[in-house]
Amino acid sequence: MKPILVTSYITPDLDGTASAIAYAEFLNKNGTEAVAGIMGGFHSEAAFVLERSGAPRPLPLTDAHGYERIVLVDTSNLSMFEGCIVPERVIEIIDHHDVHQAELFLNAKVQIEKVGAAATLIAERFMNSSTPISTAAATLLFGAIASNTLNFKGSRTTKRDTDAFAWLGAQSGLGEEFIHDMFAAKSDLRGERLSEGLWSDYSWYTFGGKTVVIAQLEIIGAKRLAREREREIFEELRKIQKAKKADFAFLNILDLEEEGNMFMAPEQPVERLLSRLFWLTFANGTAWRKGFLLRKDIVVTLREAMGKEARKS
Repeated sequence: MKPILVTSYITPDLDGTASAIAYAEFLNKNGTEAVAGIMGGFHSEAAFVLERSGAPRPLPLTDAHGYERIVLVDTSNLSMFEGCIVPERVIEIIDHHDVHQAELFLNAKVQIEKVGAAATLIAERFMNSSTPISTAAATLLFGAIASNTLNFKGSRTTKRDTDAFAWLGAQSGLGEEFIHDMFAAKSDLRGERLSEGLWSDYSWYTFGGKTVVIAQLEIIGAKRLAREREREIFEELRKIQKAKKADFAFLNILDLEEEGNMFMAPEQPVERLLSRLFWLTFANGTAWRKGFLLRKDIVVTLREAMGKEARKS
């Protein structure tokens, strides 16, 4: 029998990538043969931490059809796989998102808990079972928790995240210098890196018959980026919207230094939607909001509002 495949959505972020690699290690160390595999590419942040960790890269996959048993980490949204998995073959889901499609995976044991990162749930598997973790896996999960919680300033941060992070720091020997280097690397969007960043970190959802694309960047210097490269950003957002045949598309930039959100909307209908739901004031397609609002939080509000509007019509 083939090993279990541990994977995440297509082109996952650091949290999905780290969780897949570390959970495959956990299964192997507990007597279940498993491999980590990734469909699509790597986010720049994931590539940076992978290189620093020294972990072997997960298997590059075009789809998961060659595997009879699949574990999903950091996702339970079938639409994010674009037909690349067979849902009946998924035997386990480990996720932390409010908006999910877990009910579509009929054979899966499901763990969906409100913590800052899926990496926290994976780290707890090691911690609670006293399974030894490699320095490489500890490094990946350490970086993923810091990234997903915005260095513990995000609204979804819990004590479980901080406890897991502290434990992983002790296992990996890492500290704040590593986190600083990681955030600096993800903020470097010179040249084509901006386009690559937008195309590698967007998600799409359908609520009330309308599809919305949300791209997200987590950087230092959101206002400067919006001011200097506004035209490029809007062009790429329109391309992504067309590619996904979406009704709306916008960018949410989280400024890690100023601790706020820069929303960028290429079209007026999405401006009006975001203005109404999040009390934003747009000027030339951009709006600043103090305090972090993560994509997972935005999605919950959009789902409720767009679903309500669809029921009225």
